[in-house]
Amino acid sequence: MTEIDKNDFALLQKSKKNLSATDLSHANLDGIDFSFGNFISTNFQESSLKNVDFTSAKLDSADFTKTNLNGANFNSAKLFKTTLFQANLSKATFIESDLMGANLSASDLTGANLSRCSLIEANLIDSDLTGAILKGAKLVGRFTREGYFSRGANLTRCILKGADLSMADCHGADIPDSDIQDA
Repeated sequence: MTEIDKNDFALLQKSKKNLSATDLSHANLDGIDFSFGNFISTNFQESSLKNVDFTSAKLDSADFTKTNLNGANFNSAKLFKTTLFQANLSKATFIESDLMGANLSASDLTGANLSRCSLIEANLIDSDLTGAILKGAKLVGRFTREGYFSRGANLTRCILKGADLSMADCHGADIPDSDIQDA
């Protein structure tokens, strides 16, 4: 992966360059506007990205392992097979985002807004979704080209206390051992 000098971030924000396959790990990028950017396979591991704007960004296969994304905006973003393992996503917004096949296991999604987003085949094992909004979200399985039915979102051992699941399609989703009190 390519490394970027921390002094280049303001320039990168303005230029909206393609940052695919770039190493931005361990960086402080709080509050930067990366909307409409291209971050396919970008490494953001253990970075601070509080209140960052990724609106309509392409983040397929990006790695946000142990990243602080508190208050980040992912509305209408593409996060196909993105890794968000142990990420702090509290109060983040994912309205109408595509998180198909994403790994959100052991993540903090307290108060996050996942309205109308696709969580098909997403892994949310051991995640905290206390007070999260999943209104109209798709947590379903799907038929593959080969004609097989795949699993829906995996919510095993998730905390869903007070989560809004109204109009969410959970057909095929796994929710064993989850706390769904007041959901």
